[in-house]
Amino acid sequence: MSCTDALRKTLGLSCLLVILLLERTGVVEAQTLTFLDLGAQGEGAGLSMALDAQGVPAFSHINAQSTAVIFTEFTNARWETAIVDSSLGAASRTVLVFVAGVPHIFYFDTVRAQLKHAQRSGSSWTAEVVETAGQSESE
Repeated sequence: MSCTDALRKTLGLSCLLVILLLERTGVVEAQTLTFLDLGAQGEGAGLSMALDAQGVPAFSHINAQSTAVIFTEFTNARWETAIVDSSLGAASRTVLVFVAGVPHIFYFDTVRAQLKHAQRSGSSWTAEVVETAGQSESE
């Protein structure tokens, strides 16, 4: 299976097109794309992609087997992966954004009905509950 076919299977066509565009503009080299692995059997669920201030892609997604939120970025000429939150009951989507160069991930824990936010500080991630469905702010 070619690199392009493997990426299409794992990431879906829209993210693949963005990565190929980045490769053609010199942001990411073609040989490094073979090292991006979000896992097998749909482990790239809830995939979100954002570009950092230098235009380098990063991804957030859910590991389907462990239901952990995962962050993947291209650093030091290779893909680096970190577990952001492994305490989920289940999750469906992630949204990745960079604010002042810092990655933030928003996601919904479907079992606990909680909207969560995680941000990286140095090499560690902290997660917080933004809101729980059915609870008012005074609770």
